[in-house]
Amino acid sequence: MIGSSKHNFLKIYDMNIEKVRELNTDVPSIQGRKWRPHQVCSDNEGNILVLDSGGRKVIVFNADGEYSNQFDPFSTKTGQSSQIRVNSDGNVLLLDTVTAKCLIF
Repeated sequence: MIGSSKHNFLKIYDMNIEKVRELNTDVPSIQGRKWRPHQVCSDNEGNILVLDSGGRKVIVFNADGEYSNQFDPFSTKTGQSSQIRVNSDGNVLLLDTVTAKCLIF
């Protein structure tokens, strides 16, 4: 998966570097600005989770690459994430660069 924070796109490639699809980038703005993909991972159901470059939002696309929803894991506290992963149990893991903790959702 390749994302460009400069051009606001996200493309998914297979292991042979063949483009599988480009995600629908028609995503609602985040606090009045366009989203910028930073880190990307997928869950056990094929959903694609994208960490916004501001590190404050997670944008979720379904397995077909269509926008599904977004959430702010730091809505009640200060923090910023630099890494996103999904473990084998389907939990979303975020590395909080402010507190140096791993958050599990």
